[in-house]
Amino acid sequence: MKRPNHKDYLSDNQIHASERAIEYQEDLERYIDFLESKPNSELLVNKEFPSAINEIVVTHQSVTYAQNDEDNSSDIQELVIETKDVGAGMFISIRTEKWSIESIDDLETVLQDFKKRVNIKN
Repeated sequence: MKRPNHKDYLSDNQIHASERAIEYQEDLERYIDFLESKPNSELLVNKEFPSAINEIVVTHQSVTYAQNDEDNSSDIQELVIETKDVGAGMFISIRTEKWSIESIDDLETVLQDFKKRVNIKN
C-alpha cells in the first residue's frame, strides 16, 4: 500500500492549528523573557505585556521558613515573612507562633535570605 504524501495527509485545519501553536509558544517565550527581566518586587505589567490587561502589580510576597522544634519532637516551627503594599508603600511583616534561634546571626541569615528572594534593595 502506498502511503499518502505527508502534506496531503494533513488537513488545512491541522496545519493552521500547528501554526497557531507555534505562534502561541513564541508569545509565551516573549512573556517569560519579559517577566525574567523584571525584579519580583518591581513587576508591573503594562503595554509591553501581551495582554488586554494594562496594569497588574505585585502587592504581596510571602516566604514561609520551617524548622523542627528544638526538642526534636514532630512539631514544626514556622516563620512567615511577607511584604505587603498597603497603599503607602511596601511594608515587611513577620509572623510566627514560635521560632527558636541560638543567636541573632541565625535570624539575620533568615532575613538576608528573604531580602534576596524578594529582591529588596535596601
